[in-house]
Amino acid sequence: MRKFMKTRLLPLLIALTLFFSALGGRPAHAAAPTVSAKSAILIDMRGGQVLWEKNAYEPLPPASTTKILTAITAIEN
Repeated sequence: MRKFMKTRLLPLLIALTLFFSALGGRPAHAAAPTVSAKSAILIDMRGGQVLWEKNAYEPLPPASTTKILTAITAIEN
């Protein structure tokens, strides 16, 4: 039994582990997320690739949070 594990089972387990780790554990065609925002974008931070976008390049007015942070930064400096 021990010889069987070393010669047959262990290489099989290693091959399966490498195969499934190469897949990344992600489905090939995941469904797009449902977002109620007018515009959104999802970017892979490692490579900078756009993974998903919704009206990402449509000009929109700045959000209120952006306006507040800009005001705080201007006041502090």
